[in-house]
Amino acid sequence: MKKRLLTKILVMLLTLEAAAGGIPYDELDGLYEWKWTPLQLSLGPGKALFTSGTPVYGVSLGYSFAVQDQVAGLNFAPATITRWTAGVTLALLCNIYEENYGVAVSLVNLAVHDYAGVQLGLWNMNSSLDAGGWQFGVVNVARRGWLFGLVNMAGCGWQFGLVNINSNPDALLPWSLIFNYSPESGKTD
Repeated sequence: MKKRLLTKILVMLLTLEAAAGGIPYDELDGLYEWKWTPLQLSLGPGKALFTSGTPVYGVSLGYSFAVQDQVAGLNFAPATITRWTAGVTLALLCNIYEENYGVAVSLVNLAVHDYAGVQLGLWNMNSSLDAGGWQFGVVNVARRGWLFGLVNMAGCGWQFGLVNINSNPDALLPWSLIFNYSPESGKTD
């Protein structure tokens, strides 16, 4: 199961898509299973103090890949994979999450669903239709939000960077230098 999980992670990173429901957030073993914990320690997927389904309200620390269903507080590891997180997520390599309501700092940040926070990294991607956050990076890709970077690509919202690409058919400019704006599709405000 661990090799399969690492293979899924590699495929997601290479294609820059995180398949919803494809990661077993709450199925990985740990020494204990409680209703919640203030501290989670993990050596890798399936090698943790608590099961990955135990909510963390405090600090989650990982030695390699830290896989957790819910983290409210600080999430820290070389790579984090979380279904729901609120607070600060710090990772050297990548942050992959379905829902994030805080600050994510890493080389690569991938948000699958709801994202209403701040992403800081070299490559930031937000595929959420419902929420739009703030992205600061070299390359930023989002369906909506505020993007600040060298290359920005969005469907709607504000973009500030060297090259700004707008995928919205209602956009005044499909691309521009320095800044770009586009309303949501079908709106002309």
